[in-house]
Amino acid sequence: MDNIDLAKSIEQEKLAKYKKEMEDVRKLFIEATGAFFVIWYNSTAMHYVVSGSQNSISLGKDQLTQLKAKLKDLTDNAERCADDFLSADSLWCHSSSKGEDNYVSAYSQYGSKYP
Repeated sequence: MDNIDLAKSIEQEKLAKYKKEMEDVRKLFIEATGAFFVIWYNSTAMHYVVSGSQNSISLGKDQLTQLKAKLKDLTDNAERCADDFLSADSLWCHSSSKGEDNYVSAYSQYGSKYP
């Protein structure tokens, strides 16, 4: 194996390590987004119930109970919804299906300097 092949192999190992780290960040981001959705859904619903108290009163007990059940369902599935929306490979450069060459070319280095 000559020096170019060795250097290429080393850089491919580094790239694989970065892709793994980026995948971990993607998972953490989706979890945090799900947690944010739960807080945001609850606070937004509370805001509308309090600020539109006349509307809330006019709904009646049955409709408010249904609204609360739907909100609970939404918050229980918030992380799954975030995952469904944010798991598309096209959103993440490290898992894009555009091909390895496109990914690498976007981050090409010349020696130890970035272009």
